[in-house]
Amino acid sequence: MRPNRSMLADLVVGCALAVLVGGFAAYLWSLTGARIPQDPDYFNADFDRITRNYLDPLSSFHRLNVHPLFGLVCIAFQHLFAGATDMRRPFQLLSAFNGAAFALTLYACLRTWDCRRLAAAAAVLFGAAFGSFIYWAGMPEEHFLGGLTVLGVFIMARRVPADPARRGLHSAAMFALAYSLTVTNAMAWLFAQVRYDSLLRRRIRAFLAENIRRIPEHVLAVLAGLGIIAIGMAITWYGLYNRLMGRLLDIFREGKYVTADTSAFYGGLHAVGLVSPELPLAWLVNLLAVAGLAVGVWRLRRGPIFIPLFGLFGFLLHCAYQRPLAFLFAPEYGPAVAASLALTLCAIAPRAAPAALLAATLGLGAANFEAYRQTLATDAPRTLPLASYGLVQPAPRSIPPLPPGILRTP
Repeated sequence: MRPNRSMLADLVVGCALAVLVGGFAAYLWSLTGARIPQDPDYFNADFDRITRNYLDPLSSFHRLNVHPLFGLVCIAFQHLFAGATDMRRPFQLLSAFNGAAFALTLYACLRTWDCRRLAAAAAVLFGAAFGSFIYWAGMPEEHFLGGLTVLGVFIMARRVPADPARRGLHSAAMFALAYSLTVTNAMAWLFAQVRYDSLLRRRIRAFLAENIRRIPEHVLAVLAGLGIIAIGMAITWYGLYNRLMGRLLDIFREGKYVTADTSAFYGGLHAVGLVSPELPLAWLVNLLAVAGLAVGVWRLRRGPIFIPLFGLFGFLLHCAYQRPLAFLFAPEYGPAVAASLALTLCAIAPRAAPAALLAATLGLGAANFEAYRQTLATDAPRTLPLASYGLVQPAPRSIPPLPPGILRTP
């Protein structure tokens, strides 16, 4: 097939998946009855604050220290729906956007890394059956958007410019994208920068020497990427006029969550997001997903090895970091896990991959959807109607000076 016809076919398939998955995400929002969960039992999600962020530029944006450019998303939402008299439809459209963006970025990532079209389409449906999608796509949540930026990083990692100057700019843009909505997602950028060829040939010294030589290049990319983030935060300040903004790089307070937690070690398994932790034997199913990631590291070792590595990083991180709440962070790793499992399956059995992915979609989707409905029913008495939050509030007209320290490390 000629390249232009292939691109047209991908565009048609991608748009069809975006409509289908976007509509599913909007339906997931409708099941909430336009009510915002208030109880920490919903995996300790801070829906109340995030909903207020979308609606009120003067609400507390203190979490921008770990979600640096989420304020820009809220500014766009506030300007787009400033004249709305009922916020139920805008939030349903937000859920539809979540689903459509998920479908497009996951499909583009898989096709970029040479997954066959039918298998890539089936993998998108497979990803939409994950607990990390069903539980979070229909909710106002920062981590879901963070997972989409990771897919963007994986797409950009496919074609790295040969020219050193352009490669540096490309790397800086990748870092800024990864860091923009969740700071720990910068690890996706780091895994994509490492060169693994010498390691695969068991030449450990050559592997270390090659990557150590590139450290100055990476440091410059990080500094340039942080500069891009700083510009974004300055724009956020003048868009919100809000003194309750978290500072760039003010992330060290998060260390208090890295503790000797008394909960079970395997709680970190739920960060992969294959199934909801409320399902029976969820830890075992998510353990199988982790095993699939380990297989992916081997099968994809001469290709996008960094995709399963990032999924494994999420699991290992949340074995130490807030592991009782690991499923709250699953939307960041779920897309990478879906992409990794799909690419691994295509590498092992390319012809059987589409059918296997569709079969898994039916089983996972039915189980996670029913668990989601039960969770909503259980939490119904501990919710607030969206109407109680009011309409979008206009930002103040006066422009205050940029506060000292907003862009510096404390």
